[in-house]
Amino acid sequence: MRETIEIIVLILSALALGTLVLVFLELRKMIRKFDNFMEKTESAVLPTMEELQGTLRNVRSISGEVNGMTQDIRKVTTAVGLVSEEIEDLADTLKDVTLKTRANIEGIKAGFSTAVGVLKSGLFRKGDSSHD
Repeated sequence: MRETIEIIVLILSALALGTLVLVFLELRKMIRKFDNFMEKTESAVLPTMEELQGTLRNVRSISGEVNGMTQDIRKVTTAVGLVSEEIEDLADTLKDVTLKTRANIEGIKAGFSTAVGVLKSGLFRKGDSSHD
């Protein structure tokens, strides 16, 4: 019986470890995408904001700078579009991680349930033979 329990514990440990590895791999992917998202956002938004501030100073002093301001607004719009796409990608990644995590949890539950069933059936079989 002790061997059976050890095997069950070993199997459950392996399942838990496997699940953790998968979760960590998915988290690693998500962190990479998040880092990429942050780099793109920063590189797209910060220069645009600096240009916009410079353009606004010029607009206050010279009203003929409307064309420059229009170009900066286009850059901001493009940057916002890029940020929106990255947010959608991040949301998709989070959905994938959630689905995979749920599947792994269901697998662990099923493995645990099976292990408990095997343990119970082993106990009942040994209990029946001890009454003989």
